[in-house]
Amino acid sequence: MKMEKIKKFDNLFLLAIGFMVSIFFNVNSVHAASLFFSPGSGTYNVGKSFSVGVYVNSAGAAANAFQGVVNFPSDKLEVTSLSKSGSIMSLWVQEPAFSAGSAHFEGIVLNPGFSGSGGKIITLNFKVKSPGSASLTFSGASVLANDGQGTNILSGAGDANFTLNAGTQPAQTQPVPAVTFPKAKPSLAPNVSSSTHLESATTSEPAEITLPTSSARSAVASPQPPQMGQIKNINKNCQSNAVTITTTFGAWESILILSVAFLWPILLIVLLVFAELSLIVYAWYRFELFRMQLRKNLSQKKKISVRILKK
Repeated sequence: MKMEKIKKFDNLFLLAIGFMVSIFFNVNSVHAASLFFSPGSGTYNVGKSFSVGVYVNSAGAAANAFQGVVNFPSDKLEVTSLSKSGSIMSLWVQEPAFSAGSAHFEGIVLNPGFSGSGGKIITLNFKVKSPGSASLTFSGASVLANDGQGTNILSGAGDANFTLNAGTQPAQTQPVPAVTFPKAKPSLAPNVSSSTHLESATTSEPAEITLPTSSARSAVASPQPPQMGQIKNINKNCQSNAVTITTTFGAWESILILSVAFLWPILLIVLLVFAELSLIVYAWYRFELFRMQLRKNLSQKKKISVRILKK
């Protein structure tokens, strides 16, 4: 019974050592890929069009398969087209397509896969339908590692938020009012004629003349060039509408990266100390086992010798 218990302890001990070693060698294989939109925000007017790119950050890992669905409010936005130009995809499992409220993609990258922080998958071209706010989100997304097992390393997917304004409607042109002058009454002067002088002109009724009023003339006046202050305001508005693309890590991703960077040497030292102690304990255990076996053999020999002497 005691020997069987010792063998069970031996097996459990070896399994524990193997488990600790496997944990150590799998620490460096943890990756956290993410999907995100660029630009992630902006302000657009009704009737205007804009483009949004779908990107992947593999967080240093080699990934070879990507899929997902982009969701958006169909009452605020509509997809007019999508583009595969500049995509990292080598082959498309399904051609990217869109419908009212969603667009989907599914493709692969040939060996050795993609590794980077800004790999473009597709570009979606939107048109603003109505004012309000619109959010773009992912669903059913996955990023598979090129590790021969198809491990899903996607840890999170970002979203995008846009503000949609009604915009300024073009001013309607008002009809120009006309001023009508009354017809001139015939002159009461006597008609004088001469046989020696020809009339310089024939008499006819005065023509009707229509002239625009002063307010109408100011309304149809040529537009004035913009002043210097207006040009500065236009430049400021253009600069404020510029979109800056930034890639940031979330809190959990930063904690994971710092943990892997600073804690793995400490974990290595702990594992080495544990391995040395385990070897010492195992050696002591084998020594005790050998000593017990030796005592048992000696006791058996004594019994045999006593029996021989009695006979």
